[in-house]
Amino acid sequence: MLCYGYLTLYAPSNVISSRVEANILNNINPHFANVKDTSVKQNLIRAVDLIGKSLHPDHLKKNYPFEKKTSLINHMQAYMKGEGKKELNNETRALALQACATLVKLDPALNEADMFDLIKTGTDCLFILPNGPFLSPKSKDEISDQQVQEWERLMSLSMDSLQQMLQEVLRKKLVPDEFMNIFKHIELWMLSLEEIERLRAVTILRDLLEFYLQNLSSVGGGPSAVTFMGPFLARLVPRCSDPNLLLRGLAMESCQLILKIALRYEGKAADYEDKLVEALTILKQRSDTSDPQGLFNNISDLSKRASLMHSRTAQVVHCGHEYYVQDQGYEMMGYVADIVNSLHDKLLILQYAQTRTGTFRAIRTLSTSHLFLVMEALFNYPLPLDEHITECWRTLARDASLLESIYERCLDILARNIHYEEKLDNKSKQVLSRTAALLPLTVICVLFETFQVEESEGVLVEQFHRLFASVLTYNGSCVGDVKAPSMNTNQHQRQDSLTSKERKAINSAMSSLKPSQ
Repeated sequence: MLCYGYLTLYAPSNVISSRVEANILNNINPHFANVKDTSVKQNLIRAVDLIGKSLHPDHLKKNYPFEKKTSLINHMQAYMKGEGKKELNNETRALALQACATLVKLDPALNEADMFDLIKTGTDCLFILPNGPFLSPKSKDEISDQQVQEWERLMSLSMDSLQQMLQEVLRKKLVPDEFMNIFKHIELWMLSLEEIERLRAVTILRDLLEFYLQNLSSVGGGPSAVTFMGPFLARLVPRCSDPNLLLRGLAMESCQLILKIALRYEGKAADYEDKLVEALTILKQRSDTSDPQGLFNNISDLSKRASLMHSRTAQVVHCGHEYYVQDQGYEMMGYVADIVNSLHDKLLILQYAQTRTGTFRAIRTLSTSHLFLVMEALFNYPLPLDEHITECWRTLARDASLLESIYERCLDILARNIHYEEKLDNKSKQVLSRTAALLPLTVICVLFETFQVEESEGVLVEQFHRLFASVLTYNGSCVGDVKAPSMNTNQHQRQDSLTSKERKAINSAMSSLKPSQ
């Protein structure tokens, strides 16, 4: 198979274009399907790479529309997909990616669907691999140092090949939209629960950003800097506090590169240095810490620099970070409930303490602009309140200015709403049962949580008389046979009735408000 490749590469340029599709490809096409021998497969891939190089305008001395390029790329993708997802024991992936990088350079350009499949196949076949040689659980052998070194060599070669292919995709069309098409595939892996998958994704993105900046020559007619940097920063800022120290540094470098690219789109010269952007080097050095407050301050400083550089940040996808939420909070009015619900969904799977703390702080910061909307969203969660909603209320209670408004709202709800609902007999009009109204009971549960926060003492002392009177009134309305409410079918995320355990929890909350015997 290699003979066909070398024959094409070293043949006279004036005969290549007339022979390559009619003769050479017709001879090797039957061999692409059902290749079982790894050596044959790899030599086929090398032949494709050589054929692609022979058709490049620099070699051919003219432009040649290679119509069968897509067919060859599809064969390369099939070989990549055929490799195992747990093993990396040959160069097939790397060779196929190199061949695709060569073919991407040729005309005509791939259509959007084919380009999507190529990038997805390339990233998926590499990022999913484990962090080291695979050893079957049934195997009694141990992994040798030689196996580890070989695996690292193959992984490095494959990552370099993927980077080369993505760079050629960008070089073909060096515009933000094309970069965004690539980023759509990378960002999914940046959110992975697996550390190694996040690391590979950010590594690739960082190198692509550097390539983009180095090759950016014409910025006329391009988008605003803010439009370009927004979606990238939204994904990268959280990675600047990732548990993996290496990943943090790469993410910080990526943010710095994005801001430099943004400066170019604002009309700055290639050698222009912005003090705020250059200061990110210091933030990278400070990111090597495990202290939650230190990480929080570091990310705050990062977002402040980005926000100070670009006053138009509200035009783009927000980073979801404390400073951006505070700076642009008033423009989020129509999305408050969706933001709170989305953050709650994330809290269900987040385990890293620093990330959880940052999420609660983001909700608190959003509350500085839209407290009542945030409260309304939190009130819609079912009783008993889960640990995430409980912590949300406690986080809000640590801010004295917010807590004053929270108590005002809670007292107003308790004053305006009936504390229980009566079910009457249609004939005798006698009361058959009394059931606690859901909203006032939720308010009581919220008050109980805020009382547990030490920082609430100052506001509690000031509002003690009003709170005590209101809670005492509610307590009096609960005297007698007042039952816990059934779950309202329109309440957030829950349409089933309460379990016995949940009813017991609500009854306990109500009993804690009753006077001591």
